Amino acid sequence: MLAALSTDGPPAPEAVATAGWWKLAESLPKIEPWLVGGGNPRLEESLPDADDSLEREVRGMRLGKEAALAVGRIGTEAAIASLWNVLARTVPNRDPIPSRHYQTGPRPEEYTYLRALLLAGAKPTLDHVPHLIGLLPSTFGEKPRFEDRTKPIESQRAGLARKLLERTDLLPQILDVARHVLKGDADVSSPLYKQLLAGSNNDRPYSEHGHPFPVLKTLEPEQALQYLACLSAQPSDAPEALVRPYLTSAKHRERIEAAVVLRRLGIADQATRDFILAEVRKPYPFSEIWSIGKGRFELRFRDKAYLLMALAASTPDVAALAEFTSDTTYYRDIRLGLALGLGMRANHSPDAEALLMTLATDPIYQVHRTARLSRDRLRSRARYRDESLPNPTPLPAYQPLARGTSPITPWEFTERTPDAESGPAKQFFAATNENAALQALYAAASPEAYASVGNTFARNAERMRLYDARFLEEMTLWSASEGIALTPELDAALDKAIQSPFPFAHYLAAKFIVVRGEPRLAQKLVPKLADYVAQADTVGVYWAADAVGRLRPEGAFDALQSLAEPKPFAKTYGSIGMAYGFSAARGLGLFAASPSEELVKSLLVHDNVWLRAGVLEGLAARGHAELPAVLKQLQDDAPSLFLEEQARYAAHQSQASQ
Repeated sequence: MLAALSTDGPPAPEAVATAGWWKLAESLPKIEPWLVGGGNPRLEESLPDADDSLEREVRGMRLGKEAALAVGRIGTEAAIASLWNVLARTVPNRDPIPSRHYQTGPRPEEYTYLRALLLAGAKPTLDHVPHLIGLLPSTFGEKPRFEDRTKPIESQRAGLARKLLERTDLLPQILDVARHVLKGDADVSSPLYKQLLAGSNNDRPYSEHGHPFPVLKTLEPEQALQYLACLSAQPSDAPEALVRPYLTSAKHRERIEAAVVLRRLGIADQATRDFILAEVRKPYPFSEIWSIGKGRFELRFRDKAYLLMALAASTPDVAALAEFTSDTTYYRDIRLGLALGLGMRANHSPDAEALLMTLATDPIYQVHRTARLSRDRLRSRARYRDESLPNPTPLPAYQPLARGTSPITPWEFTERTPDAESGPAKQFFAATNENAALQALYAAASPEAYASVGNTFARNAERMRLYDARFLEEMTLWSASEGIALTPELDAALDKAIQSPFPFAHYLAAKFIVVRGEPRLAQKLVPKLADYVAQADTVGVYWAADAVGRLRPEGAFDALQSLAEPKPFAKTYGSIGMAYGFSAARGLGLFAASPSEELVKSLLVHDNVWLRAGVLEGLAARGHAELPAVLKQLQDDAPSLFLEEQARYAAHQSQASQ
C-alpha cells in the first residue's frame, strides 16, 4: 500500500482511501501533500475553461477530499493536528485553488476537513473557533447565503461546525455570547468574544455587488443572529422575545437571520405569530423586483418570504395563511415562502395540503414547482411514519401567464407614487431624414433617460437605456441610410455620442458610421478602442471593432491587433480572450482582404478559442470567396464543440451574404 502512495505524481484516490480505511499511520506523510486541491498549483492559463483544466480541477478536488477523509480515519494526534493546520492555512485564504471557479468563500474540501475531524474524534479548542466560524454560512455572501436558508434540510455549512462544537463546552458559551450581543451587554474583553470576532472578520474587508463589508470592530446583532441561526439546537438557545424585535430591523440581513432562527426552532408565542402576520400583510414600498440577492447596489429587498416561511413551518392555524396564496395581492416571494414553509412542517395535515394545492395553480413556475415538491415531502414523511393518508388529488398542470401580462397592477397595493416622466424616452421627435440622427445621437448621450441597473457582467454598463433604445436606433439608421449631409451640428452630435460614458451611445454611433460607409468617420473610433478598454466597455469595443474592421480607416489594423491577444483585462468576466480578444479578432477578419493573410492564418489556428471564433466570424461577415475551404478544414479538425458550432454559423452567414 505504501508503494502505491510513493509515485512521482499524485496517487490514485483509491489508494489514498484504502490507506485511511486500514488506518495506516505511517502513510500520513505521503497523504498530507495532497490535502489542498489534490496538490494542484494555481495556474495562469490561457484557457482556464478548457476540458483539461476542468478535468484537472475535478481530479484534484476528489483527491483532496479522499486525502482528508483518510487522514481523519487514521485519527492519530498527528493526523488531527494536520487537519487543524490545513484549516488554519486555507480558511483565511480567499484565493481559490486550483482555479477561479470557487471565486470566494469555502471550497468543498474544507467541509471535508470538518467531516474528517469528526471521524477522528477531534475536539476543538478556543484557538480553533475562528476557523469554524469562518466556515459558517456567511451573512454577507448575498445569494449563497439566502439560498442556503431556503433548504428544508440543513446544509453541512452549519451542521458540521455545530457537531464539532457540541463535543466541548464551547457551544453553549458561544450561544451565550450571542444572546448578550443581542441584549447589548456582551463582554468584549473575553477570549471567546475575541475569537468569534476574528472568525466573523475572516473574509473582511470585502465587497459584493457594490455592498461594502468593512472589518468589524465589535460583534453586531447580525453576527449574533448568524450564530443562533446556525448553532442553536433548542428553543431555549434563542428566546423568541429576544429575537422578535430584529424581524423588523432596518438591516435586511438581521431580518432574514432572525426569521431563520424562528423557522429552525419553531414559534411558540401567539404574539410572535400575530407580529409576523401583521408584518407580512404590510405592502412593500416598491413594485416587483427580480430577487433579494441582487447583483446590484440598492437597498430594496423582497425578504418577507423568510417571515412567512418561519410562520408556515410551525403555526397550528394553517388555514389562517390562505390569504397569502393570492397572486393578485402578494408578491411572488411571499407565495414562494409560504410554499417552502409548508413543506418544512413536522407533520402532514389536510389544511397544509389544501394550501399547497392552491399554490400549485400559481402563474409563477417556481411557486408551482415548490408547492408540488413540498406536498411530496410532507407525504413522504407521513409514509415513513406509517401514517395512513388518502390518495393524493392530481396536481393541476402549470398554467403560465400570457406574455406581456402581470397579475399585479403596478401601484395597486405598493402605496408608491409612480416615477415622474422625464428624459428622451417620453419626448416627441419631429424627425425628418435631415434631423433624425442629430436628435437621436444627442438624446443617446443625454444621461436623463438612463436607469441604474447595476449590470456587473458588462462593466461600465451600470446605467442602461430601458425605454427608447429601439426608437433611437430606428431614427439614427433611417437618417444614415438616406445619406444626408454631415453638417457641423451632426458631426458634433456624433462626437458627443462617441465621447459619452454610455455603451448604448457608442453602439448607435458605430452603427451610424457603418451604414454611411465613410472611413473618415470610422477614424474617430480608432483611438476610442483603447479608451473603451480602459473603461471596461465591452459593448463599445465590439461595435467600434466592427466599424473599423469594415471601413478600414488608417491605424485600425494596429489597434485591433494589439487587442487580439490571449491576455486578461481588469474589470472583465469570463475566460481569457472572451472580453476583447473575440471582438478584435472579428474586426481583423472583417479587415482582411483574404483568409490567406498571415495574421488571419495565425488566428485561425490560435490556441485561444475566442480568437479563432472571432476571426472566423469576421471572415464570414465579410463573405470571402476562400472561406468555404477554411470552414471545411475547421469542421474536420475543430478542437471544441464551440468552434465546430461557430464554423457552421459562419457557413450559414457566408451563404446568406452571397
